[in-house]
Amino acid sequence: MDQSNIIPIPLHLPPDAKTMPLLVSIDDDQFLKKKKKKKKKKKKKKKKKKKKKKKQQKKKKKKKKKKKKKKKKKKKQKVAD
Repeated sequence: MDQSNIIPIPLHLPPDAKTMPLLVSIDDDQFLKKKKKKKKKKKKKKKKKKKKKKKQQKKKKKKKKKKKKKKKKKKKQKVAD
């Protein structure tokens, strides 16, 4: 190995030691915040869909109950006749 192209970096003081960690941490923080925001938005959308499904299921149940009531009324009328 030719050692002329290797630039000696003092271990106790890497280049821009004071600025680099700061830059990295800020970037990392913003990146994490952005990711969390995206996830929250997706969760909200899912909740809305679930509410819609529940409403539809309730409507279906009500319709079924109404049908059962009608059948019972018809049976009673037949018995009365």
